[in-house]
Amino acid sequence: KILGRVAAWYREGFVNHPKAQEYLRARGVTDEALWEAFQVGYAVGNLSTTVSPGSELEGELKALGVLDQEGQEVLKGCVVFPWYGEGDPQNGGECQGLMGVSFVTGEEVYLAGEPVGVWNHSAAKASRSLILTSSILEAMLLYQSGFREVIPLWGEGGQTAPGLTQEHLGLLSRCGVKEVTLTFAAGEEVLAALREEEVAVKVVKLPALPAPVGELAKLLPRSVVGVAANETPVEKTATGFNVRYGERCWEVKGIERGPVKLKVSLCLRLNGKKEPMCLNVVDLYSERGRDQYAKKANGQLGVEEETVTGDMGKLIALVEGWERKKAEGPKREAMTEEEKGQASNLLK
Repeated sequence: KILGRVAAWYREGFVNHPKAQEYLRARGVTDEALWEAFQVGYAVGNLSTTVSPGSELEGELKALGVLDQEGQEVLKGCVVFPWYGEGDPQNGGECQGLMGVSFVTGEEVYLAGEPVGVWNHSAAKASRSLILTSSILEAMLLYQSGFREVIPLWGEGGQTAPGLTQEHLGLLSRCGVKEVTLTFAAGEEVLAALREEEVAVKVVKLPALPAPVGELAKLLPRSVVGVAANETPVEKTATGFNVRYGERCWEVKGIERGPVKLKVSLCLRLNGKKEPMCLNVVDLYSERGRDQYAKKANGQLGVEEETVTGDMGKLIALVEGWERKKAEGPKREAMTEEEKGQASNLLK
């Protein structure tokens, strides 16, 4: 809860600090909706002035590594990236950690100790194929390009060499991840840990980010950017579209897009049968919303929850790419030669 309060404080600092926003744009992260979705903050350096010296709160902030032993902010002058547990910051998810990128040096700054939790952990529920990066900033750049199933790694105390934690490995195991693509030269310890989990590993060298999506798609898993979904026949309708994955037929309509919300009306049927079906309005950007729909579909249709959430991960790319048909105006009849002459004479 204290970390959550600190993250909210830093979020306010970012919103009110144009230079921090310009720095992030200069690093390539230009999508303001992502800033909001991932609650990007900025440590101005005035947090310690709000805490009474020697107070219980100061002691807790020092224990968490937010303040050093002299009472100074560890992340002062950094753009701050928080991450959260189950749920998201808008739906009750608790802040698990903070990492900053220094304005001056560009280096990553972690709080003391091994980071707890996983940034963008919901990606593992949406796909069996993940991208693992060496930093949150790189992960955000790929996420911005449409590669949503991306998770950054880190080492104890923010070591230079990125590493897997037991929480990373536990998440991969629980969600049945079978393949990962590494965007950096991983050490043998990381590779051995993935082999132990029977996860296939591919290592790629990315171009300088941000890079054209087409160039990235040649290197990264196709399903991550929804290219594979495009190979599935999509039937467009007046209010949305229909798509089929195996025996599962999805009807998507009532699409409402916002900076951090993607609300749709979802109807899932099996083999095209009218009944039974699972119908509900879902915010596809909300992990809690997707999980609740998956549980409902499991109870009504008997489909595995992970299968449903996997389908919904593909639907996100399709919904984001959906464009509402523009209403056609009344057709105009062509002018006759006599009318053209009259019009020309009038203008003259």
